[in-house]
Amino acid sequence: MKIAAAAFLALALSAGMAEARQDRLPVYDTHSNVLLRSTAPYWEVGRLSEMHSTLCAAGQFNQVRKHARALEFVGRGGNTVLGVAKGTGWNLYDPEGRADPEADYFFRNDGTTGCEVYYHKPDPRGQQQNDAQRR
Repeated sequence: MKIAAAAFLALALSAGMAEARQDRLPVYDTHSNVLLRSTAPYWEVGRLSEMHSTLCAAGQFNQVRKHARALEFVGRGGNTVLGVAKGTGWNLYDPEGRADPEADYFFRNDGTTGCEVYYHKPDPRGQQQNDAQRR
């Protein structure tokens, strides 16, 4: 099953970033808001961007506040937490202007040399970029 996190995230963030439900516990003690918990493999959230990952490791493409909003993956496919930022600039440090304003960015290991940045950009034709038939 493919993750619908990007669609959910785009809706939640485009609606003015209303506060996430406060009755959920944060993943770690980071005062984060977990937008989604999933047992799916975390890498299905979007496509891995080598360029953005390299910039992230160099401190040039990062979250302003780590895990301000987060996706939690708890399945056999890989336990991890991904921090969230928007290409429009929400929670995104991007001094070189490399973000796509229409994309959502998901950060794994932000602040380390092993940073991975995944992205999701909605398809204007209504198809999901992560559909198996489109790979």
